[in-house]
Amino acid sequence: MLGHSRLRHPDHVDRLLVVLALAYAWMLALGSQAVAANLPRAFSLFKEGLAFFVEVLQRYSAYLGLLFTPDKRFT
Repeated sequence: MLGHSRLRHPDHVDRLLVVLALAYAWMLALGSQAVAANLPRAFSLFKEGLAFFVEVLQRYSAYLGLLFTPDKRFT
C-alpha cells in the first residue's frame, strides 16, 4: 500500500506516517468519547470516531460555507 503513495523520498514518507498516526489517534479519541458518553457502540473505536467526525462535518460545514461530501466507500 505504501508503494501506491508514489513517495520516494524518505523524509516525505516519514511525514506521511506522522500525519497518519495523528489522524488515527484523533479518530480513536473521538470514538472513545462516544463510548464514554454511553452511546450504543456498533463499530470499532476507529470507525465510531470516524462516523462522529463525518457527522459533525456534514452538520456544521454549511455554517462555515464549506461543502463536504464524504466518499461513500469509507462511511
